[in-house]
Amino acid sequence: MLTILLARALRGRSFVSMWLRASLLFAAVVIVGGIAQDAGLAQLPGRLHLPHVDARSAAPHRRAAPSLPAAPAPSPTARADIPPAYLATYRQAAARWCPGLSWAVLAGIGRVESDHGRSRAPGVRSGLNQAGCCAGPMQFNLTNGPPSTWDAYGQGGNPYDPADAIPAAARKLCADGATRGGLWRAIYAYNHAASYVAAVLGWAARYGDRNAGRS
Repeated sequence: MLTILLARALRGRSFVSMWLRASLLFAAVVIVGGIAQDAGLAQLPGRLHLPHVDARSAAPHRRAAPSLPAAPAPSPTARADIPPAYLATYRQAAARWCPGLSWAVLAGIGRVESDHGRSRAPGVRSGLNQAGCCAGPMQFNLTNGPPSTWDAYGQGGNPYDPADAIPAAARKLCADGATRGGLWRAIYAYNHAASYVAAVLGWAARYGDRNAGRS
């Protein structure tokens, strides 16, 4: 019946007014659309099913930092690769200035930054590095600020002396949340590169002997 009325409305100029013809056309569209929707042939725009997007997937993927014992025994790799004075300083600095931080993380930073002070690169033993900012075996920034990163954590020491630089690194990591569930972020704050964090944590895992317990 609706189809017949609609056809007559569209053909006959005197059958109904323009307003009525428009109303009939609109009603027909709504009814036909409803039938199609009920049959699963179409969906109205307000009920379109869009793919679910997890907001976390939009962020760059970042692995959680591994759980490292605070005071692991040095592994054979650590004893072979780290100079004895440096190894002792890493262990003492972590225990005193950032309880809960694995000394192996400090050693990982020392390894990546300067090969435990053995690197001949500019800025390790004197002057500044090639970027013109950082110095010492732990490569503290001397030029940012004020205060510079070294001024904030060096406590007036010598950035080229591992006895001062390694404790300063422990203080900085602790201040950046390394022992409050933010180890990855703390290392990233030390040097803004995900590859740097991965390298430091890789060396830390090699240096700490998990099977030997605490010492």
